[in-house]
Amino acid sequence: MKILICNKNLKKLHTGTSRNVYEQIRYFVSKGFEVHIAAESLDLESLKLFGAIPHKTLRLPWLSGYKRRAFFSKQCDKIKEKIKPRLTIGHGDYQNPDIHCIHNNVHLAYEKIHKKSIPFNNEIYKIHTPIFEDKKFKHIIANSNLAKSDLVSRFNISNSNITVVYPAVNEKKFHKKSESTRKNTRESLHIESNEFLVGLITSGDFNKRGVDIFFNALLSIRKENIKRIKVLLIGEKSIPKDYLSIIEGSEVEKKIVLLPIQDNIEDYFNALDVFILPSRIEEFGRVVAEAMACGCPIITNSDVGSSELATGLAKEFIYSNENTSVISKLIEEIMMNPQISNELSKLSLVNVDFILEKNIYSEFDTVFNTYIKQ
Repeated sequence: MKILICNKNLKKLHTGTSRNVYEQIRYFVSKGFEVHIAAESLDLESLKLFGAIPHKTLRLPWLSGYKRRAFFSKQCDKIKEKIKPRLTIGHGDYQNPDIHCIHNNVHLAYEKIHKKSIPFNNEIYKIHTPIFEDKKFKHIIANSNLAKSDLVSRFNISNSNITVVYPAVNEKKFHKKSESTRKNTRESLHIESNEFLVGLITSGDFNKRGVDIFFNALLSIRKENIKRIKVLLIGEKSIPKDYLSIIEGSEVEKKIVLLPIQDNIEDYFNALDVFILPSRIEEFGRVVAEAMACGCPIITNSDVGSSELATGLAKEFIYSNENTSVISKLIEEIMMNPQISNELSKLSLVNVDFILEKNIYSEFDTVFNTYIKQ
């Protein structure tokens, strides 16, 4: 029995969407399905290693963004017609799958980031809007209740037509490591044993991820505390001038350790004393869940979907984007109270457990089996 999964860009394996596609590949292969992948850019070796059959679509460089996406969608239609899969899954680029996996609520995100409605001529608007208005799909998978609520209210989609399945965390990669691994990673970053390491790790897009909010929060930390803080920022090779100007000449600037995207990101999660994601909007925020799986205390906000995982004391470290001034106080509270830090670390491991990949397959069963059996 064949499954077709369509996603335009599968070359960048560090993105949340790519990871989600690979989760689905592993799931369907483990169930004995023949998994086909349609993508414009892909990692052939990786896909074959995972047991998938790749279909590389044609890229016409002279096409604009919208026309290029539409062309990709038409090619997926042809692949679907040719191989006749039992189920077709799209990840936002393909217009006509049976099930849409929605990773980005583009209308909501634009409003949160730009403080205005997304223009009708925006290429992402033109791709995503018909998906929800035409309602040709059989079902939608949203990656958080935050994302689902927006789709239901904005497009009048029935609650029963959307299932929330949190993106899974690969526990073989993301888990709490030994103290010696933590020590070695910190030493490689030149972090002293008495220093408190604050981290913001992203796949880029400093504006969406609120790096300016992060820097302003660090500037608000009391002088006696900032002395023993170090800041690990991963996601770009350099800090853009607009962001650098916020901390230029300050004590905070001297504390920044900047790295581009890393393959062994789990080692850096294990090295942190607290992980912060101050995003303006994050439909899920997989990086938060991965940090949790490594036992890291978390500070984030209610516009980040993965904040829904928090329980108990951890909920007290979920702030509102209307009150970002509280971030510095939350950092200092964890820094000055080892008991709170230890409790948050334990809670991270407990709260993330049900979305570890070994536990998420039952969620996939519930959604996919309904439509495979039709």
